[in-house]
Amino acid sequence: MLTLQKVSLALGPNTILEEIDLQVAAGEAVCLVGPSGCGKTSLLRLASGVIEATSGKVSNHFKTTAAVFQESRLLP
Repeated sequence: MLTLQKVSLALGPNTILEEIDLQVAAGEAVCLVGPSGCGKTSLLRLASGVIEATSGKVSNHFKTTAAVFQESRLLP
């Protein structure tokens, strides 16, 4: 299960996400939709562990997590 509890993300002076709560169970499919710049990619990066939340808790108990980005990425 993936759980986000009161997760917030700030980049510099800008708050990107504020107190997001989300639970995703095994076998469940989730689709994020919204206008450009609303925080969809930031939420995916938090959920996959690519970046850390400014506050709140991200718990990922899945054996593997995958995300497909629009552009090619090289991750450390």
